[in-house]
Amino acid sequence: MFFWRKKKEKPKKIKKLSSIAFFIAIPANFLLGAICFLASMNILTSGQYRGESILAFVGTFLLSFLILRKLGFSRLRVFLHESKHAILVLMSGNIVKGFRVRSQEGEVEYQMYKNRQQFGPFITLAPYCFPLFALPTFILTFLLDGDPSLVPLCAAGLGMAFAVDMETAFHDLHPDQTDFKQIIGGFPASGLYIASVIFFCGASCFLLALGGREGLASAVFVAIAVGLAFAEKLPHLIRNWGR
Repeated sequence: MFFWRKKKEKPKKIKKLSSIAFFIAIPANFLLGAICFLASMNILTSGQYRGESILAFVGTFLLSFLILRKLGFSRLRVFLHESKHAILVLMSGNIVKGFRVRSQEGEVEYQMYKNRQQFGPFITLAPYCFPLFALPTFILTFLLDGDPSLVPLCAAGLGMAFAVDMETAFHDLHPDQTDFKQIIGGFPASGLYIASVIFFCGASCFLLALGGREGLASAVFVAIAVGLAFAEKLPHLIRNWGR
């Protein structure tokens, strides 16, 4: 194992992080997001969507996002930023050694094992895309979907949670962030990954608010249809590639 300490101040030598899993995750997230988006479009065109729920989701998202833009809470923002780093450290099986938050900056000191270095980029970029509030709210909304009286309320809560995640992420998002300089590919690679995660999270939350459990199930059928269409065209693509 080795020790590595992440600091806000610019280090003299920045350790570059990358992994095959990180670069695979970018197209995978975009693909999953596209499947959820197509499923949502199918529900909208069929007219079998939950109008009250989707209005609650979109309305609370926009309202919450705009309100948060006007508020400061600098220390709380730093706490959330560093918490996302720390959560991904623990989720990846590594160890948090120190956690400090100040009014304008913070730091997480952690121990990362050699056989888990592939999680480095995910830990570094967690503050800009990890759905800290949206993920548990998504699960709760899914579980309570069977109660019609709670569906609009859960959709509103999901919109609010997603807005908190997005606004706190965008608040810290700028090309000069030290976190992006630690990723091989810099800000372009980091930006693509962040965009892919946000697209997938946003599309899946929208789909759940739009169609509930049935909406998520329809995404599975869309994925199957996309897979079959690709399998049908694959021999033709291979023949063209060989020419």
